[in-house]
Amino acid sequence: MPAEIFISYSRKDTEFVVRLTASLETRGIQAWTDQGAIIAGDAWRRQIVDAIETCKVFLVVLSPSSTVSDNVIKELSIAESSRKK
Repeated sequence: MPAEIFISYSRKDTEFVVRLTASLETRGIQAWTDQGAIIAGDAWRRQIVDAIETCKVFLVVLSPSSTVSDNVIKELSIAESSRKK
């Protein structure tokens, strides 16, 4: 089942994202993050693209680190191409 929210973030913001994800899940909102969803050895790039394309909402955690993160920029581009909210 696709997650409701895909969370894009910089690894430097991991502590905040873990708390955010837990808070969302206590409210019954399923959030997708790479740390919680990617299994070692899996094709992680494909999993990220699939998760973005199937989520209902794409959420970017904005921080000084995320605004210069190549991965966040790539994820944002995929979300934009997929016309995500």
